[in-house]
Amino acid sequence: GIASETARPGRLARQLGQTAWSQLSAAQRQALEVLGWNAEAWDSGRSVPASSELPWAALTSGQQAAAAHGLGLEPATWQQEIKHLAKSRRDSSPGYGASQEGTGAGDSSSSPSGFVMVQPEDAKRELQEPSATKSSDESWSKQVAKAMPWAKWALSVAQASPKLRNSPAGMVLGAIAAVVESAVDAAHLQTHEGGVVVAGVEDVVYLDDSGSMRGSALPLAHDLWHEVAQRLQGHPTRILKFGSRPHLLAPRSTTFSTTAVALNWDASSGSTFMWQMILEDITSNYRPGSGLLRVFIITDGGDTDSLPPYRGMQGMDPMMQQLRNQGFNIEFNIVFVSDPLTQSLAKGVQRLFGSEQLASNDLQRYRDLATATGGSFLHLEAYEASAERTAFLQRLDPEASEQLEKQRLEARRDYEVRLLDGSATQFHWYKRLPR
Repeated sequence: GIASETARPGRLARQLGQTAWSQLSAAQRQALEVLGWNAEAWDSGRSVPASSELPWAALTSGQQAAAAHGLGLEPATWQQEIKHLAKSRRDSSPGYGASQEGTGAGDSSSSPSGFVMVQPEDAKRELQEPSATKSSDESWSKQVAKAMPWAKWALSVAQASPKLRNSPAGMVLGAIAAVVESAVDAAHLQTHEGGVVVAGVEDVVYLDDSGSMRGSALPLAHDLWHEVAQRLQGHPTRILKFGSRPHLLAPRSTTFSTTAVALNWDASSGSTFMWQMILEDITSNYRPGSGLLRVFIITDGGDTDSLPPYRGMQGMDPMMQQLRNQGFNIEFNIVFVSDPLTQSLAKGVQRLFGSEQLASNDLQRYRDLATATGGSFLHLEAYEASAERTAFLQRLDPEASEQLEKQRLEARRDYEVRLLDGSATQFHWYKRLPR
């Protein structure tokens, strides 16, 4: 999750390694199985899989996805993290230390499998001094909180006038505000459990920051974003960009800097981790209530990095089923960006960064997800106004808020009409409108 980005290197791996197999989440067990562990090997601590001795680049794409998204391990520190994980598993296994007495395994830098440990004394020191770690985290949170008044000042200066807001200085001040506010939100997630109960309308925006957005797609998306953002001001809104992992751009607020978000949305985040990420983000930060959670996605491809069953276009189905089961009243509004120049010139870039080339039936799936949940879909292909673009934006106009339920009902009826004539996707999670 987002909070794990600020965790100290090795800490997450050691905490995970001290957990018995039966106490791990289903997603963690699945990820460990992809990496070669099973219940017996994990609980005994006597062996580690071959994947734990490989550099990140030598892992399969499935193993990389399992490590990054199933366990939250960082690619840059993979080898150090996995060694911390194996050592913690060994130290936490009942009777293991006793069985190694006299062999040197208890204080050696290698395990029975020839697994080399990194800085064991540092690991012992952190485990023996948990209060120091906690104090460090609390101190960091307080320091970030102290910076918030300066962030608000930077934001107010950046938004003082349209001329200043669009100047280089205004963009820099807006970016400063966005970075500090993101850190404050991350600190909050680290130290507070639970989430916001959805009452009224809550908005959350997911902006595709994968490498395939480079070129002409990103400016096209930025152009639409400024129009969308103007209409979201006033509702509580969180904004994230996502590639191989999510990054918070703006914490939950009724006002945010459109320019700062655009400045940090730069197609720098690798491949595409989407449906599983959205499910985890929503369930970590929101709780079902009497209101409506509106989800906005701007993307140019499909999910390539989620663990099964969330990978690919079909991954939206188990995500929606989970959200429905938990009681969320949720609406998806999806923009698919396919600029003609991007389509003709950037196919090699898209393959390199793992963005799926989507067929027309895949685009239809995006449209059907949006309308089945009462939302809207836009296929963005040019800067010029179109009837579809105008309709998409009009739904977000503040004066249209009183018609929100009527618009949602019309979208669902449109979906059901197309369902009857066989031109829409049949979703097993969808509940039909009463006759």
